[in-house]
Amino acid sequence: MRLAISGQLGFEGLTDPKVLETLDLCLSCKACKSECPSNVDMAKLKSEVLQKKYDDGNITFREKAISANVDMVPKLAGWKAPLVNFVQGTSIFKYAAEKLSR
Repeated sequence: MRLAISGQLGFEGLTDPKVLETLDLCLSCKACKSECPSNVDMAKLKSEVLQKKYDDGNITFREKAISANVDMVPKLAGWKAPLVNFVQGTSIFKYAAEKLSR
């Protein structure tokens, strides 16, 4: 990772699978920016790396499916959302979900 920050890895190297795997652990909370002596903004770096990956077309089927259908979610949820929220808030549903998750 030190090579990516110093620039020795190059812009194309930012989409290396090991870099992507490491940045996948980032929560983008920006706590590291204040803690880092070099003031590196890892959240911004993660954002740039993911945009480069997207621009290169190196996205998974799952990522394509999510981004392609994101505008359909409100149409599909519609009037059902309050009903689902109500059901999920009941103690019977919570009990069943807890038993099924074990």
